Amino acid sequence: MTAITNIDQILAQMRVMSAQAASAPASIEEPTEAKFGDLLTQSINQVNEAQQSAGELKQAFELGSEDVNLAEVMVAIQKS
Repeated sequence: MTAITNIDQILAQMRVMSAQAASAPASIEEPTEAKFGDLLTQSINQVNEAQQSAGELKQAFELGSEDVNLAEVMVAIQKS
């Protein structure tokens, strides 16, 4: 009896999935066009910000700031 019940459940799930697949597809938005120059500018700006941040951390460490440790400085420099 449980085998028949399990088959009925599977068939019911298949019918639901079939009905969902037959319904109208969701609208798909067209991707926006990315320009190479814009992407390059964004990338350069991100690198610049990382380098400036690493420089600030390095200077703070050199000046003996208690809030900055050597590991933090080294990781920031490597990321930049």
